[in-house]
Amino acid sequence: MAITEAQKAIYENLRQAVRDDSLALLECTDRATQEAVPALCVVQVVESEVEGEENEYEFYPLAKLFTTDPYVELLPPTDDNT
Repeated sequence: MAITEAQKAIYENLRQAVRDDSLALLECTDRATQEAVPALCVVQVVESEVEGEENEYEFYPLAKLFTTDPYVELLPPTDDNT
């Protein structure tokens, strides 16, 4: 299975969020199972147009984290399995 262009774009968004210090580790809800899952999210600041009001924050999930040991779940990339 090749890495898709969409996955590459998500990776680049993740890298940019790290550079911008706008990455958060949050608990999200899986739509299919309704279970809580840890996710890396981009934080976007929505600046208030009213002076004196606090800014709002929007969170956009980019990647789910493993809830098990990834070294047990995945094989590292090799010439045979890439």
